[in-house]
Amino acid sequence: KLVLFDIDGTLIRPLVGGKALTRFSYAIKKVYGVSVNVDELSWGERYNGKGDQWIIHDLMRDADVSDEKILSGLDSVGVAFCEYLDRLAKDHQLYGSIPDARRLVNAVTASPSHVSAVLTGNLGPSAEWKLQHTGYPLFYEFGVFGHEARDRSELANLVIPKAKKHLGYDISGRDIIIIGDTVHDIT
Repeated sequence: KLVLFDIDGTLIRPLVGGKALTRFSYAIKKVYGVSVNVDELSWGERYNGKGDQWIIHDLMRDADVSDEKILSGLDSVGVAFCEYLDRLAKDHQLYGSIPDARRLVNAVTASPSHVSAVLTGNLGPSAEWKLQHTGYPLFYEFGVFGHEARDRSELANLVIPKAKKHLGYDISGRDIIIIGDTVHDIT
């Protein structure tokens, strides 16, 4: 079986409230030159379970920036996210691992009949940053990340071809288990 793990809310949780959310306004300003407002109070109901690419597009919906320019800047946004998180992490542990999730990851990676992968809305660099920050070893064979598609369903559609490329054999939907914490992971 291929076991796909979401990251935020599934493997890790924030420890410092919404401080790390301001990485969006920082990175968008740095990469696109656009100021956006990140409202920590309404964040959860608006963005929980959404991918970073979707969030960036939504935060910039009133800015005069083309979709093509947003897409071409996503790698730079991921780097800027990490710069910002590095600065915040000097003073605080930003995220903590969820103990039961860590035990599950350890059990799956130790099993000879399971392959671990990541399916997350996080941009690749920030996903890796968060896992390293919380002390997760490199436990996954491959990942599907938020810079690869705007919608979570589109991300899921990338799993089977990516699995074949990385694993070297075909895999079907019945051989995939998705571990997540929101309805978007299930969908």
